[in-house]
Amino acid sequence: MASKRTLILLASLLVANVATADTPITPDLSLSAAFESDRVHDPRDPLLLYVGLANPTALAAEQHNLDVAAVKQALDKGDINTTLRQQFLGTLQQKTVPSFTLGNATSPLAQLVHCELTGPDGNLVPNAARSLSKNAEVPTTIKLDANNAAGFFFGIDADTLSKLPKGPYTIRATLDTRDASDMWQGRAKSQGLTFELQKRRDSAEAELIRDLRAGIYHRIDANADAMEIYARRIQEADPNHPTGWELQGDASVIRERYPEANALYEKAIALYFKRNPSPDAEPPLEIMRKMDRIATRIELPADLTPAVPPEVYRGSPELHPGLNPTP
Repeated sequence: MASKRTLILLASLLVANVATADTPITPDLSLSAAFESDRVHDPRDPLLLYVGLANPTALAAEQHNLDVAAVKQALDKGDINTTLRQQFLGTLQQKTVPSFTLGNATSPLAQLVHCELTGPDGNLVPNAARSLSKNAEVPTTIKLDANNAAGFFFGIDADTLSKLPKGPYTIRATLDTRDASDMWQGRAKSQGLTFELQKRRDSAEAELIRDLRAGIYHRIDANADAMEIYARRIQEADPNHPTGWELQGDASVIRERYPEANALYEKAIALYFKRNPSPDAEPPLEIMRKMDRIATRIELPADLTPAVPPEVYRGSPELHPGLNPTP
């Protein structure tokens, strides 16, 4: 007899087949944006946006096909009426897994995605959100299917936000390939995210949080000058906060001052364990990976070799249970 789980799965698949039998397979592109801050945003802070590009229709179709295969295997092994088995097997159909190619040498993927800002008057604010430097790491072309997705960082600088009037704003991510060639052609939009633009009351804690967010924003944009400004602001506000020193190290890496960066990263790791736990700082393992990357570019002098023991440097869980071993 077929198991209860198999019968439940079979029932759900039959319902799914009926519900989608006449539904044409079309591109299903999902874009979303996420704020680093809450829905009331201070215009003195840059606004960091993240856009995700995926194909949930392909993912659902692939899971459906796996379920169909599992049910068919169970029915073949189960004690079920032959006629009924044939009816079930005839009803269960595999779904086409859609995939879409996006981007090419002429129209790179990162240039096809944009963010639109709508103001309190309902009109678009031109050129408000811009693509950040991190998007240079996005591949030129992607086959968007059940296994592949892409992500993009956008930002609205504080200088731009400070010139806008107070009130509600809506941000949307868009993908437009209607004029492109040799790829899927169409247009997609994310749901709108609405936020209020207004200044908050200042406090020492609020200032530190704002500086931390601004520093991360400029790190994603690879702006070494701005990173150093906010790193020093964080250090002045809280000399024992690991992020101030890590951020300065990141700026040194951009300037290719690797020994200096290594020393700053070591200081950030030491402060992390001194403050442990540090929920608002990057885990030491991530900083250690940065140190690994720059270690391949330079031969460190003896006085700049890692101050932490090799076991800690490699993320030994025996010494620090909160760390995972480096893969």
